[in-house]
Amino acid sequence: MREACYVLLFLLCVQANGADAAKPAYDNLPLPIKRVAPYYPDRARTLQFEGTVVIECTIGKDGIPTGVNIAKSSGNDFLDYSAAFALSQWTCTPARKNQKLVTAPIRQEFTFVATPESKEKATSANRAPAPPPGELVVEMALDKRLHAEVLLALNNDQQVIWMKLSKSSGRIDADYLALKSLLANVRYPAQSGANSKAASLDWIPESVRPNVARVIVQPFDFRPQR
Repeated sequence: MREACYVLLFLLCVQANGADAAKPAYDNLPLPIKRVAPYYPDRARTLQFEGTVVIECTIGKDGIPTGVNIAKSSGNDFLDYSAAFALSQWTCTPARKNQKLVTAPIRQEFTFVATPESKEKATSANRAPAPPPGELVVEMALDKRLHAEVLLALNNDQQVIWMKLSKSSGRIDADYLALKSLLANVRYPAQSGANSKAASLDWIPESVRPNVARVIVQPFDFRPQR
């Protein structure tokens, strides 16, 4: 089953205080009418990328999420940005207050769970081509160029076993695209990427650290589409 295995809990972030606490804050609250599932591929499950992430955003008067933010991390950047990007693609019914359309904040919880079958599933190291050495260039609908960097922990077979967004581009869609593309590249050539000078492996779970052979930095250059 290739669909993402995750649990959704739609939480409405509505606060009231003082004399207004007894009054309903809204006539009706935002409700999702179009859901987009987070990307949760077999490779992520094989690596046992699991956890719960909470995403916050504001539902506009047009029902479109804005200001998408990772409120509580799962401890895994790929899962965090996969969930954040998915929520940014949702459409909701807008909130109403005093019979008028208004914006409203929401919180969405995503829990990623790898099934036993997916954990045991063998993954071919040659299933996807390795990235070329150096900076990866990506063209997107942008007004200006952006830059991002991802730390990658590789094992002795030069396979990615953990990743961390060390420098954000400032856009969730770009950061998500970077992390997603690196997870798809199962094996890296020995010369690819720049070796990281980071002495600490605190960003890598203790259970993963014994399998880390080296850490590299993969830079991304996001450019406006021509």
